[in-house]
Amino acid sequence: MPKIPFDACTATASLEKLKKIHQGMGLHASAISILEPTNRPNLFYGVRSIEGNGLGQKDLEFLIPKVQVGETLETSLIPKTLVYIDHKQDAPKIADEIRLLLPSDLRTRPPRPMVWNGDPRSQAEIIVCVYHVEMSSTMKNMVIEDWKAGKSRIMIASSACGLSINDKEVERIIQWGVKRLDNLDTLKQRYGHCARDSGKQGLCLLFTEKNYIGPRALRPINNDGDIRRSTLED
Repeated sequence: MPKIPFDACTATASLEKLKKIHQGMGLHASAISILEPTNRPNLFYGVRSIEGNGLGQKDLEFLIPKVQVGETLETSLIPKTLVYIDHKQDAPKIADEIRLLLPSDLRTRPPRPMVWNGDPRSQAEIIVCVYHVEMSSTMKNMVIEDWKAGKSRIMIASSACGLSINDKEVERIIQWGVKRLDNLDTLKQRYGHCARDSGKQGLCLLFTEKNYIGPRALRPINNDGDIRRSTLED
């Protein structure tokens, strides 16, 4: 099929991976590669060490606006935030830590639904939601619908949410920990969900375990961008 044009598109790929794509698809040596930087001027990047209990205590308090006694928290003012985790068992624990920052009346669950498809969640569980691949399809659909409707403002999620969400309103992306993070390409993919509306300013924040900063550092050690921990003197 010499006259049929082919495109091979990817959000992130190292030069080594681009070579493998060319070889695997049998692309001609004259094939054109268009490379665009993943950095965007409307994104701010930051790195912080995890200081609290490892589940967001103190570290993630800034996600919920503080209100004075007697004031009502306007949840629509909470910027849409994706908190990416790489250990799904941590997702509900981190979500619970953030929910404790919400007013107590939002944390009260409604009476148990009398119908099979009733919603048993409290308002806090909707505002700060969880999404990962092992959730039931019913709960996934409820979470996605609430997110699209703007009811959910903070999502604790695995990479599975990237397959279901394309939301220009996301203003903050947080990577929680690097211990289980596969590679830098995964991190770039996740950051790519932030501030897709060029008119918005986005924050991409990496929270890392303390033993990955200071005298020990993160750095890619091969062309595939795999993350390893090594001393600065290596």
